[in-house]
Amino acid sequence: AGAAAEQRFDVLVDRRAFPAIDDHRVRGLPVLPVALVIELFARAVEAARPDLVFNAVEDLQVLRGVPLEAYDTTGDRVAVRVTQVSNGEGVVLRLELLDGDDRVRYSALGTAEPQAASSGRVPARPRGLSRFEGTVYDGVSLFHGDAFQVIQGRPEVGEAGVEATLSGATSRGWASGAWQTDPALVDGGLQLALLWTCHREGGAALPTSVKSFRRFARGLAVGDVRAVLAKVEHHRERSLSDLVLVDASGAALAELRGVEVHVLPGSRTPTRA
Repeated sequence: AGAAAEQRFDVLVDRRAFPAIDDHRVRGLPVLPVALVIELFARAVEAARPDLVFNAVEDLQVLRGVPLEAYDTTGDRVAVRVTQVSNGEGVVLRLELLDGDDRVRYSALGTAEPQAASSGRVPARPRGLSRFEGTVYDGVSLFHGDAFQVIQGRPEVGEAGVEATLSGATSRGWASGAWQTDPALVDGGLQLALLWTCHREGGAALPTSVKSFRRFARGLAVGDVRAVLAKVEHHRERSLSDLVLVDASGAALAELRGVEVHVLPGSRTPTRA
């Protein structure tokens, strides 16, 4: 067999195409959210294989974040490079997000099948939760602006996990369109992982990898969504968790498994002078 066929999909990221990113800034600079990388990967999978249905992103690695220095002017060019890994009834594709200099910033595997994935199991509410008493969007652990402020009210938090109500992209004023996922909801799930990681000792954290993202419903969600995060591991500087997004009917819309979060060095106040 010859070399695997490679395809490339170029994307211009600017305020006009992705206005919500204006509310995803780190130290004042717009940064491409992990949730939108998952969306771009999903689009690339179905563009590469329009005969199949996108089902999952596996082994997502954040190699380096993507600051968007030209977001307000000419826009920042990124690309998704797609290489077929295996082919059968479904397909596995290697996915790489490239910056304007063709450096790999994210990597993953994408899967597509002849039909949509069947909805996963909805987990029980974790035990021992209590109402989060801090400020949810405190500008430190959660820095997000209005378009990404999807956590409704105060979540229930504990050592075993989190339960919360999230609103999706439509509720936050995102434009409708050919969305593969609901990036606001996916980002909200990742926000809960950050909040859970930092809820005891404060500080700030960032997601560094996701073992799998599985989509059970295409596009933007309708109405509020229940999110259930369950502990896998929780250390002082690192956490690992699984998360399911559930609609009002009780059906799972998507799940994120193996969400790895690391606390940013120096972000916590020292316990001693």
